[in-house]
Amino acid sequence: MALSKKNRLHAKKDFDNIFKNGKAVKGHFLLVKSINTGNSPRAGIIIQAKVAKKAVTRNRIRRILADTVQKNLDIVKKDTVVLVLKLPADKKEEKLLLSKELKDLILKINERYSN
Repeated sequence: MALSKKNRLHAKKDFDNIFKNGKAVKGHFLLVKSINTGNSPRAGIIIQAKVAKKAVTRNRIRRILADTVQKNLDIVKKDTVVLVLKLPADKKEEKLLLSKELKDLILKINERYSN
């Protein structure tokens, strides 16, 4: 299941605003930055080429993370950017590890920075 259009971040200014003013939590594989805009939650996913050389790999990871966000939209309270820092070494557990870490980081940022 893909992330619906209304829940995607697109504009560069939105990404820049979140990186400049957002709160961050860092996990082993991911960095999640978030800011409360008062709108419905939107998410953007950034995977640098140095993390995964092949576009096929980056797109697979992007789909995994977008699916996780879509399934957990009820706990995503803010506009969020997910930055992939590195990939798990075990390819078989990649989906499970990334999904679990993303959900945990979203919960952590919600409780830490709830205003």
